[in-house]
Amino acid sequence: MSDNIEYQPIHCALYDGFELACMRKEVHKLTWSDQGQTYTLKLRCLNLQCEQGAEYLIAESQEQAAYKIRLDHITSTLPY
Repeated sequence: MSDNIEYQPIHCALYDGFELACMRKEVHKLTWSDQGQTYTLKLRCLNLQCEQGAEYLIAESQEQAAYKIRLDHITSTLPY
């Protein structure tokens, strides 16, 4: 999921929190928007990835569905 809006870097402290969540394989309740839709899911944080000038969270659901979420599209994250 992605759109053509230019990537806006997130605060370093927030990025560091995502790094820790990935290292610990934490489950978070994430809310993000993409292409006019808003999503809220419980996801396990797995990795961070840079691609074409944007940063993404790689995560999976309890059902092991894969998600690639642009960090600047995440509007809320709460440890579960």
